[in-house]
Amino acid sequence: MEIRKRKVNITKVGGNASENAKRASVGLPMPWLTEMGVDVDNRDIKMTFKDNKIIIEKEE
Repeated sequence: MEIRKRKVNITKVGGNASENAKRASVGLPMPWLTEMGVDVDNRDIKMTFKDNKIIIEKEE
C-alpha cells in the first residue's frame, strides 16, 4: 500500500452558482490512475462515501 498526503483545494464557483458555492478538488498521482486504467480516453470513475472514507474506483 502506498500512501501520499495531499491538500484539498477549495475555490469559489462562478457562473450561475449561488453566492456561497464552493468546489473542492484533490490532485491524484498519475501512476495510480494509470494502474487503475484511467487515461485521456477512459476517464469515468465511481466515487463512494462510506464510513467517513472516499473510495475512488474505475467505472466498468
